[in-house]
Amino acid sequence: MTSYDEAKVELVALVEETSALVGGEWTVEEFEGEGWCNYAEGVDGKNFAAWRSAPPSDDPKAVADQVHAEWEARGFEVTTRLTPDPDMYEVIVRAPGGFHANFTAGVGSMILSGESVCVKAE
Repeated sequence: MTSYDEAKVELVALVEETSALVGGEWTVEEFEGEGWCNYAEGVDGKNFAAWRSAPPSDDPKAVADQVHAEWEARGFEVTTRLTPDPDMYEVIVRAPGGFHANFTAGVGSMILSGESVCVKAE
């Protein structure tokens, strides 16, 4: 069983390594921190939520492809969606335990967010 601290470290490492891979100046949003989730069978749980934003890339498709390839190389099942006009690319990972991460690149900004696995609240 994963502890809250282990879950937090896993998510933060993915977010920080992905932002370093993409480059740019990333801002940690102020609502990052502990959240509530449904652990199992209605038992209260908690998870860690991370959120970063950065100015847009010159080539949103290229950075989305880069993140997709990196996350896939880490063993995640990855989906990339395109919302046209203006083009916005969203790279999505969902894993057991409620873990998920999203990378969005468009003309206005880049956003990197996620939630750790849900662990039993103490």
